[in-house]
Amino acid sequence: MIFDSENPNIPPDYRKERAAMRRLIQDAEIGKSGGLPGIPCGLVALDRITNCWSNSTLNVIAGAPSMGCTSLLLAFMRNAVTHFKREVAFFSLQMPCQKLLTKWLSIDMELPFHKLATGQFPDHQWYEISKLLPDWDRDLDNLVRIIDTPAPTIGKIVADCRRLREEGTELFLIDNINRITLGKRERAICTNRTQELSYIARRLKTLALELEAPFVVVSNLNRAGADRIPRPQLSDLRDSGAIENEADTVVLLYRAEYYGHTDDDFGNFTHNRAELIVAKNTFGTLDTASVEFMSAYGRFGDLPEDEHDAYPPPALVAPFPFTGPKANRMDDPPF
Repeated sequence: MIFDSENPNIPPDYRKERAAMRRLIQDAEIGKSGGLPGIPCGLVALDRITNCWSNSTLNVIAGAPSMGCTSLLLAFMRNAVTHFKREVAFFSLQMPCQKLLTKWLSIDMELPFHKLATGQFPDHQWYEISKLLPDWDRDLDNLVRIIDTPAPTIGKIVADCRRLREEGTELFLIDNINRITLGKRERAICTNRTQELSYIARRLKTLALELEAPFVVVSNLNRAGADRIPRPQLSDLRDSGAIENEADTVVLLYRAEYYGHTDDDFGNFTHNRAELIVAKNTFGTLDTASVEFMSAYGRFGDLPEDEHDAYPPPALVAPFPFTGPKANRMDDPPF
């Protein structure tokens, strides 16, 4: 039975059922029109497997050091903002806001990071940058929120995300889950880092459900997995039991070229290539997406064979309105 969600005498849980049914029909109508049911990551090959970032999901990106996980997360933000006009919050726990934006501009300008940071480029590229600035200012003012507080507590992140969701943020990106700390109260009940990460992952998944929004977080690999040349496995996730259990999707980033391999296990050339191994996918299949990676300036993009698969316009991408109650921050202090 479906209840009238406008009737104040109907219990809130039933009204939420009604809202969920309406959302299901809306998503189906968008799909029938050639649209997308979630927020695209902007990489065609990966979106084919994951069916975009769905609301209320916790999605984990993991890779060895220097694989480019931060650049990949930045690509997700850049694509969501510039192509799909979505409001995004990026918790940059590994580098300050200025350096993250320098990486973004480096990708847009196709300039190595160090040249852009030190101004070592010709005058005509200064002109190109000046042409980009109006669009940049508009997007940064309206669609982007970068939080670069070092080593925040999970309570602080929860409080920030609740506030940002109420303000309209639709996608939350966190680099890196291993940089999140606990407040005094949580530290008293967690005896080691494995328990701490388990608690943090569980809080993030609960938050994704509460805020009805997708969370995409970077996680480290265990050192054994980071040093091993073959492709990473789900078991290589640091404290994998804790993070793997809470995640809806786990994507492992691998670049064979980084290890000096000129071709991969399937005979494909590895130059400027990366593999996004979908090792867990609660709502879909397991597969590997091959994408382009320009290491000179850290840009992830589609391979030529995928570039013809154009995305629909932003109007045909399902919105993520917040239908839940306003957060009561007094129940969950930021410690």
